[in-house]
Amino acid sequence: SYMKDIINPTFRLIITTVLILAGAELFGLVIGHIFALVIAIVSGLFFFYRESNWFRQGSIGSVRKRQIVSYSLPLVFAGVIYSIVGYIDQFLIGYFLDSSDVAYYQVAFILAANTLIILKSLTPIYKPTVASAQDNPDQLSIIYKTTTQWVTMFTLPIIITLLLAPQLYLSTFFSAEYTVA
Repeated sequence: SYMKDIINPTFRLIITTVLILAGAELFGLVIGHIFALVIAIVSGLFFFYRESNWFRQGSIGSVRKRQIVSYSLPLVFAGVIYSIVGYIDQFLIGYFLDSSDVAYYQVAFILAANTLIILKSLTPIYKPTVASAQDNPDQLSIIYKTTTQWVTMFTLPIIITLLLAPQLYLSTFFSAEYTVA
């Protein structure tokens, strides 16, 4: 939580602002994001080392340092790759096109992601319900059908609005300049 919600955004804002004010333009944006990520990772390692006496002492029960590191190191690399891949589309658009195109893309991306709000809100309820009914195929079928109906019923109006009146939707939630998106 410290790294994701406090350290990374704070340092990303500070470093990127300083670099852009120094005249680094798009390069400053990229470097600011990378440096903030590195600072967040180093801070996370510091917090982990400081708070984990059991790790420094060698073992916790039957689990040893080597087992923990061999399990978690690939997850760390996957997280770093996920972070990079999550922004690569914006970096490429910014590199090859104008910065306004990045803003338009970001707005369109947010709108597309907003269509998943209903699905994401029902998923925490759906998973345990399915897990508790895994031995009863009839109940699983009812849960699946009901969940699908609810997701469709609440998502369809959002999608229809986006298809029939995208300019109105964009100008209402953002501003008239973003209707290009």
